[in-house]
Amino acid sequence: MPRSCRPSTSRSRIAALAALALPLLAGAARADFAYSVYSGSWNTLPNFNSQTPIATGTSPVIDLSVTTQSDNFGLQFTGTLTVSQAGTYLFSTTSDDGSDLRIDSTTVVNNDGLHGPTEVEGSIALSAGSHSLRVRYFEKTGGQGLSVNYAPPGGGKLAIPANGQLAGTPDPRVVGSWGPVIQWPHIAISVAALTDGRVLTWSSTETNAFPSSTELTHAAIFDPSSGTFQTVDNNFHDMFCAGVSTLEDGRIVAAGGNPYDTRTSAFNPSSLTWSALANMNSNRWYATLLALPTNELFTTFANAGGNTSERYNPAGNTWTQTPGATMQDLLNEQNAENGQTTVNTASDLQWWGQMAVAPDGRILHGGPSQTWHMFDPRGTGAVQSLGQPAGTRTRMWGNVVTYDAGKVLILGGADRTQNPATTNAAYKVDLNGASPVISSATAMAYRRAFHNSVTLPTGEVIVVGGNNSGELFSDTGAVFAAEIWTPTTDSWRTVAAMNIARGYHSTAILLKDARVLSAGSGACGNGCAANHLDGQIYTPPYLYASNGSLAPRPAITAAPAIGEAGAVFNVTATGSIAKFSMVRLSATTHAINTDQRFLPIAFTANGGGSYTLQLEANPNILVPGYYWIFAIDSAGVPSVGRTFHVLRDAGSATPGLDVEAESAVLTGSFAVGIDSAARNGHYISVTSGDEYLSAPNSPNRSCGTRDTSNPTPSSMTSTCSRAPRRAIRTTADVALA
Repeated sequence: MPRSCRPSTSRSRIAALAALALPLLAGAARADFAYSVYSGSWNTLPNFNSQTPIATGTSPVIDLSVTTQSDNFGLQFTGTLTVSQAGTYLFSTTSDDGSDLRIDSTTVVNNDGLHGPTEVEGSIALSAGSHSLRVRYFEKTGGQGLSVNYAPPGGGKLAIPANGQLAGTPDPRVVGSWGPVIQWPHIAISVAALTDGRVLTWSSTETNAFPSSTELTHAAIFDPSSGTFQTVDNNFHDMFCAGVSTLEDGRIVAAGGNPYDTRTSAFNPSSLTWSALANMNSNRWYATLLALPTNELFTTFANAGGNTSERYNPAGNTWTQTPGATMQDLLNEQNAENGQTTVNTASDLQWWGQMAVAPDGRILHGGPSQTWHMFDPRGTGAVQSLGQPAGTRTRMWGNVVTYDAGKVLILGGADRTQNPATTNAAYKVDLNGASPVISSATAMAYRRAFHNSVTLPTGEVIVVGGNNSGELFSDTGAVFAAEIWTPTTDSWRTVAAMNIARGYHSTAILLKDARVLSAGSGACGNGCAANHLDGQIYTPPYLYASNGSLAPRPAITAAPAIGEAGAVFNVTATGSIAKFSMVRLSATTHAINTDQRFLPIAFTANGGGSYTLQLEANPNILVPGYYWIFAIDSAGVPSVGRTFHVLRDAGSATPGLDVEAESAVLTGSFAVGIDSAARNGHYISVTSGDEYLSAPNSPNRSCGTRDTSNPTPSSMTSTCSRAPRRAIRTTADVALA
């Protein structure tokens, strides 16, 4: 069973602020920690100074990488801390078995004794200057682990740097900030964004553990604006570790799950209810699920799925096997790799392919196994091998991100057969040509697995959480600092650190207001230290003004609600707008997010706050579904996202219908109703008699009109018009802009 930035106009200000922080981040020349290794069997920490070490040396990190001992050993690290800013600093050790941490003559952390992975924190007021540091650790038998962190005044947790130079209070203008820890009703193992800015999350039949049955999933909707939760449990399907993705109409689909399931569920954001879809042909658990440009779904390599793949068509509610898109290579390599001798405590390979939709409609597979592929999900399917462009290292629990049109970033991951256990390597894949062009990107500052990557409205990518041990259900080696990648310069910068470890079963997602939610981790049962039934929201630096307060934001005040690939339309916006972008709403689980994609939008400034936008013309790049359109001003500050529904051009309507619908939405003169013959079963209707209405009228119906000044479900009021009405293809969420 599985165990489971700103535009160039503001760069100078950021550079200046970053320069102020350099003394805190870089400090003096590197001076590694001295360490000694001891052999012995203890139940509590001994006095190592009275014993003879079996090995000594220096290390840039305080962890177990300094020894190959596995049982009955101890470690002592010593060094010097340099404090630039006086204040109260928090220190912590997470260890299995015992540990402690002393500064000068004060024991700040006492984590002694025989126990499993346990974190203990302590605080101490430090004056500016130098302070001695000592960390002790012992391991008797069984599992082992050691992580040591600190948090500066007002900041999140960080690893103690090799030079011992502790950072001071973080500047949000440079590194952003994390909000308070939010208690969650369950571990947020799976997360999806809703058009109105709320977030759907779920766990399993249990709130903090592996499932105990198969007929329930604890689920809730979180409202970031109010901090409240609404229960929306699925009462017929345990979606624990199911593949997740979103359809064109906004429904969130979970396929498979516990245990090795064929069931498929869909969440309707309009009714806030779950419904059953057709069962898959094969049992699947831990399967990557992708939304295709055809509004179909493609499910891939999975536990109990063998070498099979299949495709879901919502029009007929059917699953079709795609035998040509065989997963045999993935199956063979996973079995071979998992049969190798292990050299660390990282996870084995566990399905979850790192995949992305390419501009030609095929699917890039870039790990975690060594051989990469291009899969064709159309028809009966096909597969093409790309060899092993990243070498022989596997990268389980790494990320794949579509960060621009036809461009993918693959980063991080774990390998239990090679040391170090995790990697900070990153790869860029350009899919816009006849063949993928794969190149190395600048490596992250931190080695990570179980991390999550999120596309930002600025076109940058933020990476949060994870650990450097690759261990399941463990906070050992937790990476608290986030980092942001800028594609135009292929560079990383480390930003604010969070307060809570986010490892296996953690999630992160972009919010409508351009902040980032990070939540979850664990599901290892009562008393497990790696369980985190909570979340935190990150406010990026682009939301802060030069004086440290929240920056005034531009706003998109009028825009159409629907359109297709290649559409040209006008929007109005406040502020000095430098660029527009769009990010697809997404669902994510297990460090896999195949939905999210950032796309720049070409535009023309018309003056007076009016702009003409032209969307990407390739529907394989502008995959149908819901997006948020962002306006970014000349200071690099993004607006709140404006919900926009991208529809397929299915050739089922006469030219101009989208324009008519957009005009109706802009003026508010429309109604929404149900029509089984219309696309997705919904229509927008506009009162006939206007000169641009020339297509056949739809029959009289009961309908609901939307108050566009109040974009909430409660603003739908019941009306009924006897005038003939025109059917426009869209969904009932059309006015959620």
